[in-house]
Amino acid sequence: MTTRSRWIQSLCHVAVLVAAFAWASQLTSGQTAAKAAPKAAATKAASGSWTVPRTTDGQPVLEGVWNFGTEMPLTRPNDLADKARLTPEEAAKYDALMAERKKQRATGKPARYSGEVFDDVLAKADWTQRTSLITDPPDGKFPPMTPQAQKRKEERAALFANPGGAEDLGLADRCILGWHEGPPITPSNQSNVVQFFQSKDYFVIYNELNHDARIIPITPQGVPRPSSIPEYTGTSRGHWEKDTLVIETDHFTTAGIATLAFTGQGGTDENEHLIERITRTGPDKISYEFTINDPTTWTKPWSAQFDMIKTNEKLYEYACHEANYSIEAMVGGAREKEKAAKEKPAAPSGSAKE
Repeated sequence: MTTRSRWIQSLCHVAVLVAAFAWASQLTSGQTAAKAAPKAAATKAASGSWTVPRTTDGQPVLEGVWNFGTEMPLTRPNDLADKARLTPEEAAKYDALMAERKKQRATGKPARYSGEVFDDVLAKADWTQRTSLITDPPDGKFPPMTPQAQKRKEERAALFANPGGAEDLGLADRCILGWHEGPPITPSNQSNVVQFFQSKDYFVIYNELNHDARIIPITPQGVPRPSSIPEYTGTSRGHWEKDTLVIETDHFTTAGIATLAFTGQGGTDENEHLIERITRTGPDKISYEFTINDPTTWTKPWSAQFDMIKTNEKLYEYACHEANYSIEAMVGGAREKEKAAKEKPAAPSGSAKE
């Protein structure tokens, strides 16, 4: 058998194993949820109130497809700086103001990832409950940045403006990670759909932007997480605290995560420690909360919370690279700019500088 034939045969074996694993995982998770459903339905019918559906090992059923899109911003808008929530009358006026601003932006030059470029339907923000996804600090803003993060922000901005290669651009621009998959998950302007799979020993968070599956071992609370090599999405371990799945993640790379909402803060780094809390709060609702502690980026930890709504949407492939010519254009544009600067005639001696 030739080397090429052996290589092809090996690929076939790998493909069969992957397909078998995926089939077995779906079968196991499907049976777990299916066995729990009749009991939950019977309890609801008897009591007239909703009861948390449970798996055969007694944990809340979290698996399914969930939409986490919302018009509420991560940070509180500056014009609502002193308002943690609005009255119904104030909320109606603010919704009208936001609609007018969106209409005005549509007539101008859209940003590369703005809502005018993408057209997802987002759940309306309930300004009467709160005015930002960030719940702590109380002002709904990021904590102050550290000097180290400020320097990193300036350095990354300079590289992005004049990249020497693809490595000088962000993880989302390079299609390595999606710009809201995190971790943590953060609502964005498109593809706000995530799928959860669960078994007794593992929990999987699958996000198709960009086709990433976080496979999270479930361990008893207090069991230390083993050290590992740094990864773009860190190393995660989960445990149950009553009916809440708590996921702790660390061992990130120096590149930080891809979330665009954090880029204005210089991004995160290898010192990030993340805690996510996922709780089933209704027949079609999950509460997702996270806290980030990154002492070399922010001066103190901060937290955010939002709801995920059960949906029948499908997760279609997000093929980022197939038409991603922006990297070539940005790097090529930087080289042309440098070339033009070198070819520019020198100013005559004694003339004023431009």
